[in-house]
Amino acid sequence: EDIRLRDVEKIVNNRMSPFQMIKKFPIEKNTYAYTHTKNSEEFLYFESFARANQGANPLAIRAVFDSITNGGDTVYAGVAQHRLEQYHQDPTVLAQTLNRSKLLGLTAFVILIGLVGLADYFA
Repeated sequence: EDIRLRDVEKIVNNRMSPFQMIKKFPIEKNTYAYTHTKNSEEFLYFESFARANQGANPLAIRAVFDSITNGGDTVYAGVAQHRLEQYHQDPTVLAQTLNRSKLLGLTAFVILIGLVGLADYFA
């Protein structure tokens, strides 16, 4: 299934801010226990983001959230707000961020395979 620009715009133009999404759709997790803050109201989880964008293309929801977090499931709401504002001004930034993330993953994979090959060669 393709992701259309109108699918992304529906998510980016959501009137709720990430902080409002957290309050309206709270998710209790302990992933924030190891950070400098213990306030779970500062972290946006994918589940909250998806519930706040019900009715939108699920693939587009995941793509937008992945571009905000670089593939994670949790992000500081301030970072999410900043990225959503960027995407609202210029939707091509979202595609660039996703492509950069894919390139980083591919590069890491190639380096790992190269290191395993070198270790095998010298073993």
